[in-house]
Amino acid sequence: MSQQPDSGLFAESARNARAWRPRVAAGWALALVLATPGMTRAATEREALAPKSDMAITAAASAGFASGFNATYTLTLTNNGPQSAAGPITVTDTLPAGLTYTSGTGAGWTCAAAGQIVTCTWPGVFLKNAVSTISIVAFITTSVATSVTNIAVVSYPLNDDINLANNRATTTSAVTVRNVATTPDGATITLLPSNGTTYSQTFVLSNTGNISDSYSLVASVAPAGNVTIVSVNGAPGSTNTSLPIAAGATGNVAVVYTVATGAPTGAVATLTLTATSIVTGTSTDPGTLVVTVGRAGLTLAKLLYRDDQTTLVNGAAKVSAGEFVQYRVTVTSTGAAAAASVVVADVIPAQVTYNTATGDVPGWSFGLAGSTLTATLAGTLASATSRFFWIRVRVN
Repeated sequence: MSQQPDSGLFAESARNARAWRPRVAAGWALALVLATPGMTRAATEREALAPKSDMAITAAASAGFASGFNATYTLTLTNNGPQSAAGPITVTDTLPAGLTYTSGTGAGWTCAAAGQIVTCTWPGVFLKNAVSTISIVAFITTSVATSVTNIAVVSYPLNDDINLANNRATTTSAVTVRNVATTPDGATITLLPSNGTTYSQTFVLSNTGNISDSYSLVASVAPAGNVTIVSVNGAPGSTNTSLPIAAGATGNVAVVYTVATGAPTGAVATLTLTATSIVTGTSTDPGTLVVTVGRAGLTLAKLLYRDDQTTLVNGAAKVSAGEFVQYRVTVTSTGAAAAASVVVADVIPAQVTYNTATGDVPGWSFGLAGSTLTATLAGTLASATSRFFWIRVRVN
């Protein structure tokens, strides 16, 4: 068997001169493996995929959050390295409920909103150690809570971030809320023309905010013509500008008005009282009353009963001299509007002598002048309702 010269690295087999086998020598096996081309590519790929930047976000809010005014969130983005971050970089900011997006600005950033979600994009590479800010402005509405939290998150597509713990920033702010509710809202009423008198509607203002506030009050009528405002909360005319109400409290406002004498039956007018915060000018709420002009109508029915007020005397029934009997007089309101100042005049027949009169419920008053009994009903008689009274007499 012949043998090739030993180089200290390889030995040739005499049986197969083309077959070479490595001879193990300390340190050489590791050097050979690392020189393999496939292994070099894999190592390069692993290096390319390794995290190489740390994008961080912090957030701060402007002071003095209050409904009716703007708030500003300042977001600060920092790349802590060790390498630049491949873009695009995306910041997603979730505005609290009750805040409405106004604008988003920052050098190099493009911002847009969909509802409460504000998305700001940095299109290119974000260099290591670079710092950039975004300002998001939002309007604080009256429906906001007394404490709100904003959430901002930074992300980018290549999963390069070596520290996810600083990718999210939250900011909580207390809010001064100014809000008011005015009732009734959409109430209806049918009224007669005033005929020289006035009507009054009480509106209730509720301060639903968390701070005392003062309100300007403005009353209006639409369409104009049939209803005229006389005063608001005691001030002549249609305005009053100083009604203070503590937080969580209510206040009553009387609006006095008239209905024109010539207003046609069925005419409709909406009486509105609008309360507005003097501080913000944006916290406002209207209450409404729909007034329909109606005409009153009355019918009378008169029946004769025995003195027990139960047994009806009719047909062939007779009464005897000296017997006490009673007339029941019923008044029914048949018009579209309630009847006010109802007065019934009843002439007592010559065949009987008047004894007394009583009403079905308190509210009736009576007076006798000669043979005429006058019955007056206090207040109003609502449409489609009836009241009655008794006249007790003795048969002559």
